[in-house]
Amino acid sequence: SLMAFEENQKRGIIIIFMLILLFLVGYMLRSYLGAIIVGGLIAYFLFPVQKWLKKKLKSPRRAQIVLIIGSTAVILLFVMLFIVPLVNQTNLLYRHSGPLVTNFLKEIQTCPAEDPSVTCQFIETAEGLFGKNFMIEKGKELLEGTSLFIFEGLQGIITRVASFIVFIFIIVFSIFYFLEHGEGIIAQV
Repeated sequence: SLMAFEENQKRGIIIIFMLILLFLVGYMLRSYLGAIIVGGLIAYFLFPVQKWLKKKLKSPRRAQIVLIIGSTAVILLFVMLFIVPLVNQTNLLYRHSGPLVTNFLKEIQTCPAEDPSVTCQFIETAEGLFGKNFMIEKGKELLEGTSLFIFEGLQGIITRVASFIVFIFIIVFSIFYFLEHGEGIIAQV
């Protein structure tokens, strides 16, 4: 015969399964959980503004739309002020990395022995230890490695931009959701 569970045991089993399910959902959504939390925090801080806008605009939906547009504008302003210049600087570095290393290699080959610059003294010392051909070969490897590093970095930036767009979309959606249902969530908790 099967052992019958008492009511407390049934409740405990259900709670354990729900916690496991909640953990698995959190694990699946872990990369977007930050966006949901940020959206919730923004909605929490914007809630007094939304209440005020509801009274002024006489419509909860209009108040939410105004706040969503405002929040999106602030986020896009942040992107335009910080992310876009960072990508442009990385691109500029990539375009100029070849000439920079090429100029360095030319300087290695044309550095006079009596030049007091730190670069020429370093080159003279390194050539004495390793030989001129070794220095030229390592300079070429440096050029190739630097170009590859910058190219891979640009690829990473492009993939992160796509992920960032999804992140922003989730933030905007969660702000809208929490502004719409925030009072109900708080009442249930």
